[in-house]
Amino acid sequence: MRYLLPLGFGLLLLSGCAAPPQRAQPDSYNGDGLPLISRPPPVYQYFPEKQARLRHVGAVVLEYSVSANGRPEDIRAVDPSSAEFVTSATRLVEFLRFKNPPNWVEQGGPTRRLRLQIVYNVTGLPPAKQAPGVETIVVTCDPGRRR
Repeated sequence: MRYLLPLGFGLLLLSGCAAPPQRAQPDSYNGDGLPLISRPPPVYQYFPEKQARLRHVGAVVLEYSVSANGRPEDIRAVDPSSAEFVTSATRLVEFLRFKNPPNWVEQGGPTRRLRLQIVYNVTGLPPAKQAPGVETIVVTCDPGRRR
């Protein structure tokens, strides 16, 4: 039995933003229907400093599994348009937490591979190209914003 729930996973994170961690909205899901129960804390710098300084945009598609306790595991980049963003994207996904259905392990949930795209945009520049049909988190850098 598959759990298919509405999509609605998009987040906008501003680099350099200092705010407490947020609880996800009840209608936030990843592409496989797992409710997202916590977002990455925005106090971390997810936009690589060098790429922000150079005003580079890019995207990374990551593949991962979700453990029995809702943590992403075995995170791998499958389609990085910009290798410079892979470490940052991986760190962001490591902070995500999901609420698994009660029979997640029995249904083989931890063996499923899920995909998520992290897109890095710079305010005032054309956005990075995105892979179609992949859930996306957008990280935006505003070089004019003071920290």
